[in-house]
Amino acid sequence: MKLEIENIRWRPTSKISLDPEIVFDELNKITEKNGGSLLPEAVVKSAKSSRSPLHSVFQWDDDVAANLYRVDQARHLIRSIEVTYAELPEAPVRAFHVQRIEEEDGSERNAYWRTEEILDDDVARVDLLARAMSELQSVRRRYRVLNELSGIFSEIEKVVEKVS
Repeated sequence: MKLEIENIRWRPTSKISLDPEIVFDELNKITEKNGGSLLPEAVVKSAKSSRSPLHSVFQWDDDVAANLYRVDQARHLIRSIEVTYAELPEAPVRAFHVQRIEEEDGSERNAYWRTEEILDDDVARVDLLARAMSELQSVRRRYRVLNELSGIFSEIEKVVEKVS
């Protein structure tokens, strides 16, 4: 099935300020240059040139980039830990989940909380459930072109309506 692109935009949560059409075109050029596949390493290599439309998206100061990379590795480490609870021995789950926390100055940021602490905190539990519902909707939007999944998507809609 050949799909026709009608619009190109950033996801609502994206913080990228470049024109999405320019980025899309550049990513397509990189894809064609690499035999039809798009590898992150190829994107970085292409963006390294200051003439590239993608150049400004990346951090080119190696000290800053190295620290950001280590922070990303820490996030991966935290997200990779699973636990099994006695009440659900057959279902390992993530040990930590992201929650918004308020700083002393009133600003907010993400921090990881232990799963059992989230489940014991009414507000945090509602936030986690809302995120789960949002992720289910995201999966539905991302794969809606696959008719084979329509039954699953119908069930997701039922759950979202029930919880909302």
